[in-house]
Amino acid sequence: SELPDAARNVGGVALVLFAIAICWARLALGAHYFTDILGGALLAVAFISAGLAIVPRAIAGPVAGRGSATDE
Repeated sequence: SELPDAARNVGGVALVLFAIAICWARLALGAHYFTDILGGALLAVAFISAGLAIVPRAIAGPVAGRGSATDE
């Protein structure tokens, strides 16, 4: 079942705020440099973007007109 758009937006905003809070805490505690945080955030954006591009295609199934390896 799909969530309503409002619930998805609230969930997305909550996750982003949580990530920002963690980043701020890591900086405030001196556990990481700013560039560590920036690099991690950029990697996260790259992986999430790749995942969002791949997952819908995987869910959709095989491309029409192309058989599977077991077709004869």
